[in-house]
Amino acid sequence: MMSAPMMPPAYADIYRSVGKIHRVLEHTIKSAISRFDLTVAQFQVLETVASGRASSPAECGREINLTSSGMTNVLDSLEHRGLVSRGREGADRRFITIRLSPDGDVLYQHAAQAVSASWDKAVEALSAEQPLLSALCAARPSSAAD
Repeated sequence: MMSAPMMPPAYADIYRSVGKIHRVLEHTIKSAISRFDLTVAQFQVLETVASGRASSPAECGREINLTSSGMTNVLDSLEHRGLVSRGREGADRRFITIRLSPDGDVLYQHAAQAVSASWDKAVEALSAEQPLLSALCAARPSSAAD
């Protein structure tokens, strides 16, 4: 019986480190935004729209890795709370835009400050991963940097 090829130990370490980073950062964000009654997905949508990286549901969904139906659910809840608005602009009425409302902008600013304030704790928790992540970044092909 042939044994399956083993993943190089360094790759397994990287995989575990990336998983740990995701868990620590998600926990940090959840804790920081809980007082604003926001989910991580809702905060990500507010952040993505506020930063200008996305102005449509499709762009936003791609940016934060959310399905179309998941994006609709998040936008429905944010719109119900008066934090975002959806509208149609221009000649192509099929294109939907997302905008933060004034209340949404204020809430996002406060939530973003809370996330930023808690970031140091997350970075501290991840300090053991730093050498491995630095090695990963140094080992990437030069074409990945472009």
